[in-house]
Amino acid sequence: MACGVPVVTNDSNIQQWIVADGGSCIDVTNMQELITTLNNYKNKEFAGKIGKLSRKNVIERFSWNTTTEKYYKLFKEIKEK
Repeated sequence: MACGVPVVTNDSNIQQWIVADGGSCIDVTNMQELITTLNNYKNKEFAGKIGKLSRKNVIERFSWNTTTEKYYKLFKEIKEK
């Protein structure tokens, strides 16, 4: 995701949250769904668009700066209680 590449992963709540719009969450036990999804990414324009969303997702939600800020706010909140 950080490299701007779309992700194809299993369909679970946590994966949906992590991937967001940066890829596809599918039933990995369904071979036809996997084939269809991978074939969709053969379209370079589509893959590029999703890849850009993937990179944006990582930068906005999982960068060191974002993570540090979230921990700072959490620790500050705990301290104030």
